[in-house]
This record gives sequence, structure tokens and C-alpha cells, in this order.
Amino acid sequence: MEVRILKKEGSLVEFELPGEDHSLPNLIVKLALKRPEVDYAAYNIPHPLVGSPRIVVRVREGEPLDVVRSIVEEIIALSREFREKIEERLKE
Repeated sequence: MEVRILKKEGSLVEFELPGEDHSLPNLIVKLALKRPEVDYAAYNIPHPLVGSPRIVVRVREGEPLDVVRSIVEEIIALSREFREKIEERLKE
């Protein structure tokens, strides 16, 4: 997966996920908005046929890339938990 950092200024980071659809950006934004240190989070896809998702995260405090890293770690943990639950059900 490719990630392009488009802008990093103070409390804001904007990055692009070439080749992705709505699934991952939507998850990142939803998890970001649950965090108290996040002031703003959103994504858009400039053109539905050829555009790549662009995600913007602005924080009230801390480093925005650290918050994004933490969100990615949360996604990994949620994915592992989901896989474990599915595997448990398949054994029944």
C-alpha cells in the first residue's frame, strides 16, 4: 500500500492513499473522530473514477502523525480481534 504525505503543518496532516476506495479512509476518520485530541478529521475522493482518497486530520494537541499511527495500531488490533472471533466460530 502506498501512502503519500501531501501536507504536514503544525497540528494538521493530509495524506493520500492511492488505489484505495472508501473503506479504509472511512474507518480511519471514524476512529479519529472518537479521540478527544482530534479536532477535525475527514476524507474525500476528488474524482470518483481516477481520484485517490485524501485524508485530513487536525489535532488539538500532540503530533498529528502520532495520532494517525495510533489509529493504524487500533485498526490492526480490531482486525486481529475480529479474526480470532471468526476463527472461534468456525471451530464450533
